[in-house]
Amino acid sequence: MQVICPARGGSVWLGYTDRAVRLGDRGENRITIPGPPGPIHACVEDAQGRLWLTGEGALRWHDANGWHGLPSDRMGGKGTEEIVTGPEREVVFNVRGTRFGIIVGNSARSLSAARVGIGYVNGISRGLDYVLVNGTTGLARVRNGVVSTLESKRYPWAARLRDAVQTISGETWLLGMTGLVRVRTAELNRAFDNPGSPVAAETFDSRDGLASGPQHFGVRGTQMAVGGDGRLWILSRSGLYSLDPSQLVPNKVPPVVSITGLSAGPLNIRDPANASLPTGTTSLTISYTALSLAVPGRNQFRYRLEGIDEGWVDPGTRRQAFYTRLGPGTYRFHVIAANNDGTWNRAGAATRIHIPPTFVQSRLFLVLCAVAAGGLLVGLYSARLRYLTRRIRAQMEARLAEREQIARDLHDTLLQSIQGLMIRFHGLALRPGLDASTRREIDEALDQAEAAVVEGREQVAGLRSARIVGLPRQLDEFIASLPAGPTPFLQIDGDERLLEPLVMEEAMKISREAILNASRHASASTIQVTLNFRADRFSVRVEDDGVGVAREVLAAGRREGHFGLPGMVERARRIGGELNIRSTLGSGTSITLQVPARLAYLRGRRANRGLTRVRAASR
Repeated sequence: MQVICPARGGSVWLGYTDRAVRLGDRGENRITIPGPPGPIHACVEDAQGRLWLTGEGALRWHDANGWHGLPSDRMGGKGTEEIVTGPEREVVFNVRGTRFGIIVGNSARSLSAARVGIGYVNGISRGLDYVLVNGTTGLARVRNGVVSTLESKRYPWAARLRDAVQTISGETWLLGMTGLVRVRTAELNRAFDNPGSPVAAETFDSRDGLASGPQHFGVRGTQMAVGGDGRLWILSRSGLYSLDPSQLVPNKVPPVVSITGLSAGPLNIRDPANASLPTGTTSLTISYTALSLAVPGRNQFRYRLEGIDEGWVDPGTRRQAFYTRLGPGTYRFHVIAANNDGTWNRAGAATRIHIPPTFVQSRLFLVLCAVAAGGLLVGLYSARLRYLTRRIRAQMEARLAEREQIARDLHDTLLQSIQGLMIRFHGLALRPGLDASTRREIDEALDQAEAAVVEGREQVAGLRSARIVGLPRQLDEFIASLPAGPTPFLQIDGDERLLEPLVMEEAMKISREAILNASRHASASTIQVTLNFRADRFSVRVEDDGVGVAREVLAAGRREGHFGLPGMVERARRIGGELNIRSTLGSGTSITLQVPARLAYLRGRRANRGLTRVRAASR
């Protein structure tokens, strides 16, 4: 006898190499199997009364018309093994592990187990409403000829399965190399219909009394069955086991959680409540446990170190937490645990950990670093200011030297030459015999030449005067030379100091341009000129109460066809200063030149001392 399987009406089929025998209340019914005798791997009778036999070379079945066969090579293999009939009259059979076949009515097809996603076929089981194909990397469902798969990558409990049974209480039991797995049938169906849906699985293994795993994969056939009383019967490598699901009572007592130790380098602290670690500690190990003795190996943990972990860390069943690269500060370590049935102690246990800072981690060190950095920045800024000051002074000295050279050249060449020509013409005018008209023309030419010489000398004196005449005096002389109009008032604030020649020249030209604009274009009745000699800067401000400057002119920086405003801005930049122009239509205009003291004043020299002096030019 090769196999035994149930038949309809309470009978059983016995399979031999050459015949099939049905035993029942009505006696024995023999059916001869045609062909040479061969091994039979499995048998099953479907709802239509057909007897199916698997074996080497072909799948065979017997019905009212006799025997029929389907060669294995047509199904992609060399033999057939387990065979199961489904509730919807489909027949599912194993084609030597690499494939499985499905017969629905008169249609037959085979599928690659690897392509379906279950790897290798380990067994085929009948469920309540469908057929389950157990594989090495997943579980497949065959319902009405449609195949759905759960892969072990998403559901780890679905790996290396051997057999499966379903109970009327709504549970599916799966036998695999990791043990016996229980899932809810409704959740299993939902996962088949909607891939990725969660399935809660509970595993029973040697810790629960199942001393050994299932039989070797080479042992084919049914590995698990459900008795009439609801008991599960399981074949394993060490024998037959039974399990009564009704006696499985969940553990509802949450475990007691305890932090058992803390270590940092050579330091070990038992049962830490509040731990202070050595200065400079960067790594530590925290040990914890849960007191639940039902199945201690299944206790689950979650922990977090507040200030480091953003959320809970799930280490599974591991009872230690490891941290590296910690900085100074105070941390709170919190751990919670669940027992073997998933009952959580949410309060858990906690401890505070303090790590003092080293000197380089302290606030004092950071303050010192900030001070040093600030000092460095100030030093760099001062060095930059000194460099710019020397550069601008050098430019001023070069321009001044150039002006003096021009003055010398004008005096020694042009003015001397004109003076010589005047002497010669004067000699010609004294010759006898000249008519009166010629002598008169020569005298007029001499008068013009004399005027040109005087003007040239004034220009030469102007080129040199910046070194000897202060800005207040120059402004006094300029205000006195103005034509009839509003009388500008000159006010001096602070101790008057001598200015750099180029600064004094540009300040004078800016002031003169501002005064002339106020006199000619602003219709002003009052013009105020203020010189301010402050310790940190020198400034000149020209204010009037005239008609003001249009907003679009201020925005453009110039009036169409006029270059006064751009000229003043360029002069201010040339000496390292800043020019500010404020004006409102109908409310007058204020023009202010400011130059830093390091650029404006001659070093170590002061002029007249006094707080405030007010001058008004006499006409």
